[in-house]
Amino acid sequence: RGTGYQGRLALAEIVVFDQELEEALGASAPPHQLKSLAQGKGFISLKQDAQMRVLRGDTSLEELHKTLDLE
Repeated sequence: RGTGYQGRLALAEIVVFDQELEEALGASAPPHQLKSLAQGKGFISLKQDAQMRVLRGDTSLEELHKTLDLE
């Protein structure tokens, strides 16, 4: 029917919490510690995902600057 979006690219941050992350969050761990724990479990930030997609040629740096604040 010609509806919807074609050729769009979704960027996302997804954090899957395990026992260790849940305990750190429950203990009010500082944000830098939570981020470090998550990255050790494979977490990729929105900025990192965007940069990888530019390097792979999925999108351009100009397009990302129009849609994201990467500073």
